Amino acid sequence: MRISPWIAAVAVACWLAASTADTGNARGVGADSPRTYIVVFDGTTNRAGAFEIGGNYRDNQRPALESVRQAGGDVQADLLRQVGAVIATSDDPSFGDRLGRSALVGDVIEDFTWPHVLGFDSARAAGLITVQNEVGAAAGAAPQPDPMQRQQWSMRQIRAPAAHAIQIGRRLVRVGILDSGIDSRHPDFNGPRGRNVNVRLGRDYTAFNDPSRDSSYHGTHVAGIVAAQINDIGVVGVAPNVTLVPITVCNDFCFAAAVVQGITYAGDIGLDVINMSFFVDDAPPGGSTEFKCLDDPQQARYRRLVQRGQLRARAGGCADRRPRQHQR
Repeated sequence: MRISPWIAAVAVACWLAASTADTGNARGVGADSPRTYIVVFDGTTNRAGAFEIGGNYRDNQRPALESVRQAGGDVQADLLRQVGAVIATSDDPSFGDRLGRSALVGDVIEDFTWPHVLGFDSARAAGLITVQNEVGAAAGAAPQPDPMQRQQWSMRQIRAPAAHAIQIGRRLVRVGILDSGIDSRHPDFNGPRGRNVNVRLGRDYTAFNDPSRDSSYHGTHVAGIVAAQINDIGVVGVAPNVTLVPITVCNDFCFAAAVVQGITYAGDIGLDVINMSFFVDDAPPGGSTEFKCLDDPQQARYRRLVQRGQLRARAGGCADRRPRQHQR
């Protein structure tokens, strides 16, 4: 896993729906379909950043995969070298208990989901979003301020216009958006140098199967905050010239197993930054319905796995008070 000492995941968008975590199948399949599991193996990380299962990857990789199969599971994704984990499916209710008896296995976490946002049509009908049809300037015309730029108080708050006077980003900087996909056809991602969404590098770890389309609208919304281009249309992003890479881990729901795969993939291809705008929960335990990454036993186990990827995140929400700093 080619990953820098840390990847900054800047959470710049808010949850637009309640986010009670739940186990189960929300991928549009029946209740009798196989369940998805995150199997975490014991081991250590070597100096090169690779994971050594049971202290030795070469000796234990095949036995680790075989233990999953012997317990009645099918390996869907082998992440052993990167973070010492496997994504597996099984229709055997005793799969977790049977696999947990293996000497190599540290934990078996049943995949869990949490509501993401309403789909585009539902959100539009509810009045949560509005659509403005804008037409860009003609070719060769002098650049004009993007029409909604003056409404972007948040950009002024972080002094983005001052930063833009120095630099507006470079195409060589690649930012992964782990969300519901990015609508690569959106006109605000098309500028004088062409589109800044790299669909070729995009991946989808849900059943939607197309990272260049947005299964809701949230991923496109977040991507626009990061890198909407200066093109006389709509808004301007924090770094308009960077390259966006869509990594789909959510549709109407977000999936823990998909997030693990998405983070791992981002590290494998060496993305400079990843953005995961899932939630910010600064309430005390029991004070909200959102994620309790330290207090809920299941979520704490998932958090420890994510930390193996050396991900450090500072997330800021939509509250009018400064949240505590978190590491996830």
